[in-house]
Amino acid sequence: MIKKGDFIKIDFTGFIKDTNEVFDTSIKSVADNAGLDTQNAIFEPVIICVGENFILPKLESMLIGKDIGKFTFDIEAENAFGKKQANMLKVFNTNFFLKNEIMPQPGLQVNIDGRLGTIRSVTGGRTIVDFNHPLAGKDLRYEIEVKSFVTDTNEKLKAVLAHMSKLDRSVFKTDFREGKAVVNITTQMPQEVEKILEKKIKELIPEIKEISFIISEEKRDDKKDGEG
Repeated sequence: MIKKGDFIKIDFTGFIKDTNEVFDTSIKSVADNAGLDTQNAIFEPVIICVGENFILPKLESMLIGKDIGKFTFDIEAENAFGKKQANMLKVFNTNFFLKNEIMPQPGLQVNIDGRLGTIRSVTGGRTIVDFNHPLAGKDLRYEIEVKSFVTDTNEKLKAVLAHMSKLDRSVFKTDFREGKAVVNITTQMPQEVEKILEKKIKELIPEIKEISFIISEEKRDDKKDGEG
């Protein structure tokens, strides 16, 4: 049975409950059939650590007590991406967009000061941008297939690194032997970030007693080749 702290490998498909529209999936054939944009997308089973918010917290809690197999879960909006909030609708002067060479139109997604929003209306020199999550206010349904429990330490480590860095786990090269883990990365991380990662990794994967981060030699060679 699945319990908090377990690492499991899952396939998933998320639907908007009212319309049965697929909005996300780990399965390419499902994405193709739903007409989702699959360019640059990676389709493969996902490894999560249950109870650590790798996916929606409510969804993870509903997996506890389950086993290998297929399950369907309904999640109300407040337990998914929240209810729509009126204060997340902001009014901008349309000239703001024109000066930035953006032709505002309903449905266009924009990034304003690091915040992602969707233009809802453009009238009388006023443009309303909705900063609510696109799925806010929507009840969801998830189809989950728990494929296996993950016991390999390297796979667990890559999953935690991917979750915390928001990068795909395939970009990390790891080696675990006799309680020691080495992570090859492509860029130097601030020491305080390494300490946060180290603490979380040891907490979730107790068999890892020591961990070190090394800048990938491949990245150094690439940089050297590009010089001069």
